[in-house]
Amino acid sequence: MLKAVSRQILEVNNTDNRYFEKAWLVVKPEYSCIGADSIENEAHSYLTAIRPPYNLKHRRLSVNTLLNTIISALIGSIITACCLHYGLF
Repeated sequence: MLKAVSRQILEVNNTDNRYFEKAWLVVKPEYSCIGADSIENEAHSYLTAIRPPYNLKHRRLSVNTLLNTIISALIGSIITACCLHYGLF
């Protein structure tokens, strides 16, 4: 739902976004004389085009990813220890 607060500020009460409940858009002075319907349509288009930041949702590591990381680290450590022991570095 859009609510016109003044000619310069547009308050959006329902953003249809699970992260944000309200938004305020400040209209540039050179566009303040455009009709309210045009401004509201542009505001709706803008808000549907933007997305919340990617990092808001934390990812869980899968068991396979965790095991692959641990095994890779162990193999790297073994190779390094062998190279140091036999004087290859």
